[in-house]
Formats: sequence, C-alpha cells, structure tokens
Amino acid sequence: MGKLKKVAETRLSVRLKGILAEHANLQIENSLYESHSEYIRDLVRKDMLNNLTKESQSFNNMVAETAYESIQKDSYFEAGDDFWNKMSERNKKRKA
Repeated sequence: MGKLKKVAETRLSVRLKGILAEHANLQIENSLYESHSEYIRDLVRKDMLNNLTKESQSFNNMVAETAYESIQKDSYFEAGDDFWNKMSERNKKRKA
C-alpha cells in the first residue's frame, strides 16, 4: 500500500477587538458555531467557495464572449473552428 500524503496544517492565533470581537462572540453565543475555531474554518471554506465561483464566472464569461465573436462568421463551420481556436488561445492566456 502506498504512503499516505501528509495534509497541510496551520495553527493560527488571532486577536480580535471591538466590533469584530463582538460579532465573532455573537456567532458562538447564538449557537451558530461550537467554537471560534469552527467559525474561522467556516469563513475560510466560504472564501474558498467564493473564489471558485469567481473563477467559474470568469471562465463562463470568456466562453460567452468567444461564442458571440465566433457566430459573427458567415459559415457555421468557420464559426465553430474560430470558437475553438479563440477558446484555446484565451485559455492559454488565462493560465499564464
């Protein structure tokens, strides 16, 4: 059996004051989270999801723009070829 991959772990120490501390404490007091650690973990998960959503929206916009430009062609086949060529180029630029 192969070796197990080590999972990254980071220990954080965060000090909150004023309205930030009050807000975090309310989340725990209202039983929305069991601890401050659970609250922070949930914030990080939501941020990760938000970033994925933004990347997906960016990609979908790129596809829509490329499709719109491509359908301006006279020939259906030329438009299809043009679409895939442009998508390939834009995806390379996006990853660079």
